[in-house]
Amino acid sequence: MSVRITLKEGELASEMVDALVSAAAIPESGEFGPRVVIRAIATEPSGAASESSVRSAIRSALAVARERGVRSLAVPALGAGAGLSLQRCAEILLEAAREHAQQPTSLEEIRFVVSGEPAYRMFEMVNDSARVADQLAKLRKRPRQA
Repeated sequence: MSVRITLKEGELASEMVDALVSAAAIPESGEFGPRVVIRAIATEPSGAASESSVRSAIRSALAVARERGVRSLAVPALGAGAGLSLQRCAEILLEAAREHAQQPTSLEEIRFVVSGEPAYRMFEMVNDSARVADQLAKLRKRPRQA
């Protein structure tokens, strides 16, 4: 089964998904209405986000989602505005989602939900760039015809 990685501009809490990833102080890996909330702390103890803290947070959240049998997951721009640029956060989060999609998982959709059109466009640009890079890599592996 393939995992869809989608992007949406909007409010995380209003998403109709099985589970939400949140860095906010809401019940840790608890219930939020009919959904599961997976707490993901994307910052270091100092309060700043680093590449490794964001990568660790998203990988852990995806693992919890898989363990709980979650099929659809909404993820915010973890770490953005806390020391990392929005672009770098998008690169890390989307890369982790693509890596997770290559493994056995219960997830059918990983939906990145971001606030505002500029943030959405940044995630869209990063996602499109990765897709183009994947296509180019596939083309390079194909045997050349004489």
